[in-house]
Amino acid sequence: MPELRSNLTKYLSPQELAEMVGVAITTIYGWTSDRQIPFIKIGRLVRFDPAKIDRWLKDKTVPCMRELS
Repeated sequence: MPELRSNLTKYLSPQELAEMVGVAITTIYGWTSDRQIPFIKIGRLVRFDPAKIDRWLKDKTVPCMRELS
């Protein structure tokens, strides 16, 4: 059984994501409620795929003025 576990993605909890991004957990729940952030719903649990969160954050990146020139 450990072989299967090693292939599974470790999804983030709202608390883990809040700590990683540096925002309040209520902000994470607000973004989820407004569907501003990609999430997975497992029953009543909300989880986040780290790869999708990484892409979401990169899409939110504002380039500096030098990159625009």
